[in-house]
Amino acid sequence: MDNIKSKEIYDTFMQGAFINKSNAQGDRLVPNPLFDELANEFTRQQYSALYLAIGYELNQMGNSFFVNRIGESGQPGEVAMKIMVLFDLLHRAMTYMSCRYSQITEYSLGIDWPTLQQYNQNEEFQKILQAVGLKDSFTREIEKVLFARQLAFKNHRERLVLTDAGIALSADFLNDTESAIS
Repeated sequence: MDNIKSKEIYDTFMQGAFINKSNAQGDRLVPNPLFDELANEFTRQQYSALYLAIGYELNQMGNSFFVNRIGESGQPGEVAMKIMVLFDLLHRAMTYMSCRYSQITEYSLGIDWPTLQQYNQNEEFQKILQAVGLKDSFTREIEKVLFARQLAFKNHRERLVLTDAGIALSADFLNDTESAIS
């Protein structure tokens, strides 16, 4: 277990963020050494034991890691609800813009940020955001919630792209939505 990486991992998790397999660096994605540290079979056992000892469970979802407090209910908490609402609104905006899903999952593509900012004035979006306690504009809440938790970022072209964790959560959200409709 690398002490420096261990501290960075802890700080990331205590901020409620995910650790993704890759990070943006200029115009490309590069391997994340913190993910590699957790993905190693030997060190993962050490990290699992460490987090278990302090009341957390280390989890992997797709190409990302996160921790949950042990004993939390299976119901989504306040933060999870806000994340789901932002994903819902993001998918709605993409539908209105006739975007393909791959635009937010492929690093070189992304969704134009100024175009997303147009939805800041959308009355329906504002009502939905306020209903879950999000008081800022749509794009400001994306920055505060999705960017801060390492679920999305702006690529080198200033376009919104989902991280590895964002892709996994978004796909899970879409699957749940399709199941509820069926």
